[in-house]
Amino acid sequence: MEKPTESEVFEIIDFTNASEWETLVADVEKSIRRWGLELGNVAAGTSSTHGPIVNQGQLQMRGREYLLSHVRVSAAGADSAKARSPSPAPAPMSRQYKEIAAAFKSSGFESPPHWTAPVLSTSNDFAAQTGSPGDAQPPHPVTAWFGLTEFLVINPSDSKYSARISPSEAQMVASALAVAIATTRCAIPAFTQLDNGVHTNYRGCAAAAGMHTAFTSVSTAAVPRAYANLSGLLKLFRSKLPGVDRKERVAIGAKFTYTLPNWFDDWLPPSAPTESSDIYGVAPRKALPVGALVDPIAGVRLFAVWPAFRENAVQDHAAYSELDPKGAPGWSLQARVHPKSADGLLSSTIRSFARLLECRLSWAELRDEDSSAQAESVSPDSDKHLRSNVLDRLQGKRGYEGKGGLVGTAIRKTLERVETVADAARDAARRRGRRGGGNDRVMSEGDLDGLIWPRLFGTDDWHPAATDTEHGQAARGNLKGSPAHSLLAELAVTMALATAHGGGPRAAATLWDEVVEDIEFNYWQDLLPIPRVETLPSPNMQHCIAYQKLEMINCCIRKQHARNELLRMRKTGAKKASVTQAADTDSDDEFHSADEDSGEATPTSGDEDDADFYLAPEHEESLLQHGDDAVHPAPQSGSDSSTPGPTRSSDEDESEGVASISPKLHLLGTSTPLRIPVTQNEGPMTEDMMELKLSHMTEMGTSKKAVEERAQLQSMSLRSDMSAFKAANPQCCLEDFVRWHSPRDYIEKDDGSGQLSERMCEPDNIWQQLWRDSEPRPVARQRTLFDCTKEALIAIKYLRNTSPAAIAQQMMPSLISSAQAALSDKATALLKSSAGPLQAEVEKIRAAAAGMGIGSLEDDMQRLDAVLNQVGVVEVMLGTAQSLLSRLGTNLDASSIANLAVGNTIDLLDPAHREAIRALFFDGDDGSTAVDAREFVLRLVTRFPAKASRPGINRMYAHVSDGNFTVAGMFTEDKAFDV
Repeated sequence: MEKPTESEVFEIIDFTNASEWETLVADVEKSIRRWGLELGNVAAGTSSTHGPIVNQGQLQMRGREYLLSHVRVSAAGADSAKARSPSPAPAPMSRQYKEIAAAFKSSGFESPPHWTAPVLSTSNDFAAQTGSPGDAQPPHPVTAWFGLTEFLVINPSDSKYSARISPSEAQMVASALAVAIATTRCAIPAFTQLDNGVHTNYRGCAAAAGMHTAFTSVSTAAVPRAYANLSGLLKLFRSKLPGVDRKERVAIGAKFTYTLPNWFDDWLPPSAPTESSDIYGVAPRKALPVGALVDPIAGVRLFAVWPAFRENAVQDHAAYSELDPKGAPGWSLQARVHPKSADGLLSSTIRSFARLLECRLSWAELRDEDSSAQAESVSPDSDKHLRSNVLDRLQGKRGYEGKGGLVGTAIRKTLERVETVADAARDAARRRGRRGGGNDRVMSEGDLDGLIWPRLFGTDDWHPAATDTEHGQAARGNLKGSPAHSLLAELAVTMALATAHGGGPRAAATLWDEVVEDIEFNYWQDLLPIPRVETLPSPNMQHCIAYQKLEMINCCIRKQHARNELLRMRKTGAKKASVTQAADTDSDDEFHSADEDSGEATPTSGDEDDADFYLAPEHEESLLQHGDDAVHPAPQSGSDSSTPGPTRSSDEDESEGVASISPKLHLLGTSTPLRIPVTQNEGPMTEDMMELKLSHMTEMGTSKKAVEERAQLQSMSLRSDMSAFKAANPQCCLEDFVRWHSPRDYIEKDDGSGQLSERMCEPDNIWQQLWRDSEPRPVARQRTLFDCTKEALIAIKYLRNTSPAAIAQQMMPSLISSAQAALSDKATALLKSSAGPLQAEVEKIRAAAAGMGIGSLEDDMQRLDAVLNQVGVVEVMLGTAQSLLSRLGTNLDASSIANLAVGNTIDLLDPAHREAIRALFFDGDDGSTAVDAREFVLRLVTRFPAKASRPGINRMYAHVSDGNFTVAGMFTEDKAFDV
């Protein structure tokens, strides 16, 4: 079969399928209906916190993607809701608005389109072209050129405002948009972006009640001489409205922009701290350097504004102009900031410390390179000497020989830790040798002992009670760090300063190592509470784990003090009642008695620490034999406490460890009153300990043996309570214990008898098993459920072995809080009570950091980027305020300076202020300042195209400056009455 020739091959086009243009029209219509903008409706949504865009939708035509955006911005002097309402326009255009409203009403329409009032408002004539330093982008050109506060816009999705689009492509998109607007009867103006690669312009349309408004703009680099002044622009404007009577005067607004020349050449940037006294010798919050490294101000702009005047009232030609800026009715001032100001000192300091977040080394690897040499300098003989010193300290320097001098399990267990302690001491010797030797040391003895230690461990500004109120979780903005002015918060600032200005990460590692060493050997071993760390019954889970570990060490120190005090009292032969009184030193929750009135177990006057006062029998015998030399000496501690009950009954029975006697309960079957024993809890836990315990319980599985083991682990405190109860009540039974410990599980009958609940009577009930297995033993002869020595060493090990990245992550929220406080102090110092606008920007740092320290490291890194950006913005604002105060401080008040610093435009209403600014701009030694840009708004409400037509708005905006000429016009025709 012969192949078809080229002339016989043809393509069949199916015109029943929708073309790409028709698909684009349909997609636009769907978006308009989905957003509720059809039939003249106005959506009730508000702009997002990230910008003026309310809704967005993706479109496509010919393989290119477009973005349809519904934009809404707040009108000047009114919110968005007021801008959408058909309220009268501000004077002097209120008469024209009433004329338009009356014409629409006479035609059967309730009111003109909602965008009529904003376009007529003179307050929208000259929208600011630059936002504050923290703004992501300036206002949309459509708002600045046409005065609209709500509109639809289509632009290529690869860039919001600057993607290039060919004229033919723009024409097709504009026609599709016009058809969709007409079909859906959408009352919101719609625009299409035009871009020739040099200038970006917009073309749009709006249709409502038979009125059609066309929007168009054009930009060129060269300014046409015919349109360089107001007279030429008036001719251009009227040429677009043929047939309009010349007697109808055009309303005109004008704004001239001037930039102050020779702006502050002698800028003195703040210097970074270089001396140790500047880095470490100042209070941490005050030591953080704050300030911009360069003058952020590129100049100060003066806007001379004529809000409204009629045509021919003022002459403005190429050769002569009556628009004298000195006599302008309105003057406004704005600080022009460099687009990309460098990071300030504070943001640079935080960035330096943030490098630790990406560190994969240990603290030891971050130290100086001489660590190995220092390790070799520790000889075996010196190692033995270190071990000997440790033994001498543990034995009270009595020189016991052999194992016989250290009787008891407590000392034997202590000896098992000698190797670890000696190793730690040897490491400390390495660090001391490294710290004090050589010319390349990162920190001198004078820095540590004379500057850093007093600042970190001094307590002059540490008030724990006020910390909970003023710096709680809510006040910190959900930052999981440490309390303000606490040891960890001060250490975070000091390490950040050391990292940025005192030797880098090596200095931070040295400082951290020295602090942990000091906590272990100078505070824990000497049983001195760690300064600037709260002493609570248990660690506060709202704080970071590192601070919880410090709180745990303080808990252990407090418990060890109480234990030593009890042993001292026993050695002096105090009676058991006095021993119980000593157990009531604090008022925590570890010792409990029954409250018969409520039927619940409630805390007695005893302290939870009493559990730690008591050791196992062999511990007690050893300690009583060797006396105070076998334990750490501690000062006496006492506090008011209620008087506990006797430890023995009047008939000299075998009861032990009695806290009090119940006034109502008696042992079943006897007349003996129920004696409430002293009990103990498992002790405090940190967050990671709880997670580890929960993980261990979960990993045990679900087998019967695992269930039994899990129950045994969970019932350690219950077993202790049963043993103590049996010791206090030798003739008791399980029912007696249940009546005291869990009254709801004992059911009393009407005849006065009672029985255990159903769950208590089950043979495999854990309570039944524990009751059978437990022996009578008061807490004085029980093993403690909480080993304070073990837990303190675990906490210290955590601080020493946790990676720098993890510690830096936990310190970062405290560092950010301190940075925020430093910025706030700087703003107050500069502007006193007028620093409100700057303080509002400072508060944004807290919002950007919300949740830091709670999630993962990756989440914190993302939050940190936002925080650092905002810190840099605030530093630029502070630098702006400082620069303005240096040049304009005598001419403007502090409130005006603060508003200028945050990017606001201020109106100069005070005659004294105007006179001072006039002298700077127009009466200086260099003569009058030349105008940078001239802007005009021409507005006419007229009937077009015929006299019978309804009145419509015609408006033209013009921007004239060197290298830029932009004209944007909107012209309205009445399509219903065009003859």
